[in-house]
Amino acid sequence: MRCVIAKAAERGVDVRTLLERSEIDPKLLENAEARVPVSNYALLERLTMQVMRDEALGYTRRAHRPGTWSTACCAAVHAGSLEQAVNRWLRCYALCDVDMEMHVAIEGDEAVIRMLPRDRSTAWEPFGYERALSTLYRFICWLLEETLPLRTVEFEHAEPQSSEDYRWLFATGVLRFGQPQTAMRFDRKLLDRPIGRDDRSLDALLCGGPLQLLKSQKATADWTTRLRERLAGHLPQMPEFEDMAAQLEIHPQTLRRRLADEGITYKEIKDQVRRGAAEYYLRQRSHSIEEVAFRCGFSEASALIRAFKRWNGMTPHVYAESRPRRRSEMQNSLRLSA
Repeated sequence: MRCVIAKAAERGVDVRTLLERSEIDPKLLENAEARVPVSNYALLERLTMQVMRDEALGYTRRAHRPGTWSTACCAAVHAGSLEQAVNRWLRCYALCDVDMEMHVAIEGDEAVIRMLPRDRSTAWEPFGYERALSTLYRFICWLLEETLPLRTVEFEHAEPQSSEDYRWLFATGVLRFGQPQTAMRFDRKLLDRPIGRDDRSLDALLCGGPLQLLKSQKATADWTTRLRERLAGHLPQMPEFEDMAAQLEIHPQTLRRRLADEGITYKEIKDQVRRGAAEYYLRQRSHSIEEVAFRCGFSEASALIRAFKRWNGMTPHVYAESRPRRRSEMQNSLRLSA
């Protein structure tokens, strides 16, 4: 909320009026923990873009003129596959000469979408990266009519105090900060997915704007997300695959096939849940390594340490010491067992 209006305020825009028109109490700006409904946030974003005449909200050196986003959507919607759609989206932004470079690369079994400023000497502020990447991600989910399961999301900037919010923006438990570039990674096979949208659904999207994208992503419920949420409630002892399939009332072979379609395995999902839980408890800095290991379903502390070094390239102790204390976890983070 604060980031949406920050550049407008610097340019002398009456942000109090923007907040009031969005039915947001300006006093909420004084509370670092304050959250607003998605519909109010989306309205604030739209009004701010209109008054600034900049779809990037002032976070890029060159403004994204009104209509840039809709033009990119129109270019992508009739593509035959996700790969074609993403490339059309990226080419459209390149032709509009906006202040960013985005491209798709194949690295082994992964597809990687990278994002960086065109002028390497001028780095964007973190919100610029976050918003640009999450907007593209939500559009991809809208195109597919399902949540695209990401393996990792990487950011150049250091981990912010509100990093738990990122888990709601991106369907992954794996977030990496302080990386060489901003990027998101997923199974390369998903690039072959067909696009099922048409002009009518595109018109609805363009009329709804940011809110429509936010709502469409929140409404999707892929099997990866369902399993991740279920397993988080089962820690420290997570069910075997067949038992989880029975809980979901689906045949194990069918569930295994659907996970394969999403480019992920049950073991990888369990790893994501354990990793998210371990990071959650370590950020609290009120539990011993042994207790964190037990809460996350590891047989002993050494097993957690080995896994954590594989996930994050550092020990749990170094991770905990390098993270600031959180006063509270964000309401959209995974619900973990006590």
